[in-house]
Amino acid sequence: MRERYTSAIQLMKNIEQRKQTILRVCQAIVRRQTEFLSSGLDQLKPMMIKEVAEEVGVHPSTVSRAVAGKYVHTPQGVFELRYFFFGSRAGPVWAVPPRCFC
Repeated sequence: MRERYTSAIQLMKNIEQRKQTILRVCQAIVRRQTEFLSSGLDQLKPMMIKEVAEEVGVHPSTVSRAVAGKYVHTPQGVFELRYFFFGSRAGPVWAVPPRCFC
């Protein structure tokens, strides 16, 4: 019983840590892309995963996993988070009204 309790507590801590990492990565992207968010695609600045990882204080592979398969709803449309990093320019997924889920 004690083992399962300890395991459950650890799982909850891991989920919270993952949530905080995703939030911090999103916040870093938003800080670096304010002109894009307010003005449009021509204001998109190139970013590297390594730069965001240093800002957030995690390994680049952590940032890569954190953005994989995640999307953000911006005033410019819905984008996969990976879109914001250098070499990942595929375009918006679809156009929708403004709202950010970060």
